[in-house]
Amino acid sequence: MYAQGLNPTIVPVLPIELISFEANVNNQQVDVKWITASEINNDIFTIEKSKDAKNWEKVLTVKGAGNSNQVIEYFDVDYNPYIEISYYRLKQTDFNGAYSYSNIVPVKFEEINTEGNINLFPSPANVGETVHLVFKNIFESELLVVLRDLKGSEFYSKVIVNIEDGKLIGVPIDTNIPSGVYLITATSENQMYSQKLIIK
Repeated sequence: MYAQGLNPTIVPVLPIELISFEANVNNQQVDVKWITASEINNDIFTIEKSKDAKNWEKVLTVKGAGNSNQVIEYFDVDYNPYIEISYYRLKQTDFNGAYSYSNIVPVKFEEINTEGNINLFPSPANVGETVHLVFKNIFESELLVVLRDLKGSEFYSKVIVNIEDGKLIGVPIDTNIPSGVYLITATSENQMYSQKLIIK
């Protein structure tokens, strides 16, 4: 019951209490991390990026906790960041479709020039074929070779040992891999080499 002559103050319930939102360059990718202290009616999170902080593109979505009063840490990766300055933000969407945004975080990504370190053939490649990798001026005791799409889903992963200049390996392209643009990376303890691959 309210006192006569006084208007009640309605305080809106925020869908999430966001502790932090970060986007940081990590080699050839951007790591995105955010922490919530509580969540109410929270359906999904969407990571968005932009070249000008005006026009935004969806990068990925992550399922929210629904309702929670505990601290939750979230982490995901943008494997195809924009070159130079770009901007990231977090969009939170309720089960009823209402949404809100976090602060905007600027990121400066400088592409590592790996041209000549890994040569691919054939490229473009057809499903069912084997793509051959030739390592140029690379001397590593061990490399992890991974084929993934631009959303980060892995389709091939294998550890290769005793890498030296001119070594050739084959990466099979399974028939269940859809056509599109992919990234082949070869990673050691302190170095990453990468090339884009088009699969028809």
